[in-house]
Amino acid sequence: MSNKLRVVVVGLLVSNIVLAVLWWRAAGEGRRQATAFAVATEGEAGTRSDDAKAAVAAVVRPVGAEPRALRDALRAAGVDEALIRQFVNTAVWNKYQRDDTEKRRSEWWKHSPLSSSFSVTPAGARKAIDAELKELLGDGRLDEMTRSKQFAAVPVEKRDALMRVFADYGEMTSAIYAEMGNFQMPEDQKRLELLKAERERDLKALLTPAEYEQVMFLDQPEVQRAQLIAGQLDLTEAEFREVVRLRREITARLGPEPDYKKANAEEKAFDEALAGLVGRERMEAQQLKQSADYKVLEKARERLGFSEEVFTGVLARRSQALAEAAAIQSGSMTVPEKKKALKALAAAVKTGVEQQLGSAAAQGYFMQNGMPWLRELDRGFGVRMASGGWGESVEIK
Repeated sequence: MSNKLRVVVVGLLVSNIVLAVLWWRAAGEGRRQATAFAVATEGEAGTRSDDAKAAVAAVVRPVGAEPRALRDALRAAGVDEALIRQFVNTAVWNKYQRDDTEKRRSEWWKHSPLSSSFSVTPAGARKAIDAELKELLGDGRLDEMTRSKQFAAVPVEKRDALMRVFADYGEMTSAIYAEMGNFQMPEDQKRLELLKAERERDLKALLTPAEYEQVMFLDQPEVQRAQLIAGQLDLTEAEFREVVRLRREITARLGPEPDYKKANAEEKAFDEALAGLVGRERMEAQQLKQSADYKVLEKARERLGFSEEVFTGVLARRSQALAEAAAIQSGSMTVPEKKKALKALAAAVKTGVEQQLGSAAAQGYFMQNGMPWLRELDRGFGVRMASGGWGESVEIK
């Protein structure tokens, strides 16, 4: 799926994303939930004492993560009903989510819908969650949305209508996805685009421009790209927001129909700004860990058990080859000479990896997309490593 299509599709799933953000922000089970709940209550009713936090934790720990027991225990302790709803909502969502994504609950800015690791809660699970919340809390559907930072600027009197818009369009979108399964037809895309347009029309009719901007923050392509980079480079929230600013500036400068050369120049300038923001050494280290070169080599080591020396040796050969390719690309040779040198470099790297891993292991490594950028060198093209750790083809001039 292209990035453009991903953005369109994800835009239609904003209700799921909002709920996922809230889930990512929440704590895990048991004792972690108690701590997160005590912290969350600070935002609702001002700074609370350590004694108050301890009291809430004391109520939660004995009952664990079961939503009904949490609700009953907190009510018996006299906790405010609005906070009970918030905590029970989190507990119900946790029941339907995987247990291995603790960071995703808190570091929401690192998880872009553009990433292949991003997943949306299935329609069936959403229906089960809605049903359980309604049974436990009454009219509790999407109740937590009203307490998110995204909705802080929306007046209370608009929130019910806003929730209905997201709930209705989220349900219709889920129905389309359930129907199409894992294979999208052209008519599916048309229906999704129509729903998106209708939803935006309804939202803009309900909200002021400032309210719309805040509510739709996670729907913006620049924000989603920044989330992707934040996950790849392990950025802080402050760094993430600076990346959002940089991406917005690029969008404004490029305009609606940017030409290739201008866009390429902007991306190079962005990479330089990003390196300045996070530090080039940190950036390169994170890029390496995100690359297919590193990940496939890790899988090979898990199966074959070769030494750390071999592992780091292959990666060192990778770094050396990329530096040599950059030198060739920017050197003074003629274009035919550069192409020939790049092809020779690709062959030398393959030979070197074979010597380090052995012939069969090296064949498996390349077959499973280790160092895929070697194919570009072998074609006589240059390569540059993007901020996400993947290689991008560069025409030799």
